[in-house]
Amino acid sequence: MKYFATLLAVVLLAGCSMFGGSAKKQKEIDREQQQKVADTFNVASDFLMAENYRSAISAFQDFLKDYPSSEYELLAKYNLGLSYEGLGRCKAAGRYYREVIGASGKVQPRLRAQSLHRISYVYECLNRDAKVIASLMDVLRHPANISQEVIQAEIPARLAAAYARSGNQRQADEYFKLAQDGLKKLNLEIRDHAKKQKILGKTLYYMGRLSNHSIDTMEPMKYVETLRFLQPYLLRASEFRSSAFAPMAANELAEAYDKVWKKIASVKVTRQGEEVLNQRATKEQRNRLAQQALASVQALKAQRFPDKNEPVLVTKLFKEIDAQERRFQSYISTNINYNDKTKEAQSREGLIRPGQIKVPSQGAQ
Repeated sequence: MKYFATLLAVVLLAGCSMFGGSAKKQKEIDREQQQKVADTFNVASDFLMAENYRSAISAFQDFLKDYPSSEYELLAKYNLGLSYEGLGRCKAAGRYYREVIGASGKVQPRLRAQSLHRISYVYECLNRDAKVIASLMDVLRHPANISQEVIQAEIPARLAAAYARSGNQRQADEYFKLAQDGLKKLNLEIRDHAKKQKILGKTLYYMGRLSNHSIDTMEPMKYVETLRFLQPYLLRASEFRSSAFAPMAANELAEAYDKVWKKIASVKVTRQGEEVLNQRATKEQRNRLAQQALASVQALKAQRFPDKNEPVLVTKLFKEIDAQERRFQSYISTNINYNDKTKEAQSREGLIRPGQIKVPSQGAQ
């Protein structure tokens, strides 16, 4: 979960000063006690930075029990949200983010903005697209405390994907265009090459990140549609040689197609007393999903920028994508050629059955 690192570095370096705090509460604690509180908070934060999420959860919960009224209270709850998010426990993460959003208000606007941004990922994980849209729109209404690359590119891209999953293609297209325009603007505004590589690589990764979506609860076809919509951003992110997010983007894109096969295997139609029809319907649905996945693979290959000097990472990625394309083609071919009609249907259509050879009559020659 390295995508927390940048955000956490800001939190730990700036401490609560960036989010405000209660001077009255702090006056009640003497200097020695104040240092003890800060040290305890930092120990818990170190666990989070090391991605030791279980230890971080335990440490922050103990911190809140021992120091329930410190100036670090809301920040500890925010970090508990991050810790649970790191473990994929989205409901628990959302509970802490909502607490922070409700308690921070106008007093700590930056903490509230960051919590709104994080809870949008939680809603993606829970496949609650209406709430994804609502939380992201709320962030856009208060852009002062969120970085410009997030406002200009990442959020429009994620809104486009959420609207597409919800069946609102008009809004999806509108926000997709905003995301593209945002990327162009960032590219023009950032002059320093190293900084541009870092910021654009990170932004593109977040625009296309799929790992936050719960494949277990997402409908199979919606997952493939989401993959097709977001994969161009992951591909572009993987092309930034000097970006730490490039390998993360390439790995996520490759793994996304492995997950499609799990979705295909999970499709099963069950109607009581209709075994033959169930088998046929299951096969048809699995085949449609494989066809959509194949179209997604081919769309990705069409977006590959022809470059003799492309990064090794990208070359390796497309070897895996080529293998997936062949696998989908083979699967579809096998299922299309498979004759699963009943014997009665075969007889009606004059198909050759086992043990029977039909010889054309003289008149047919």
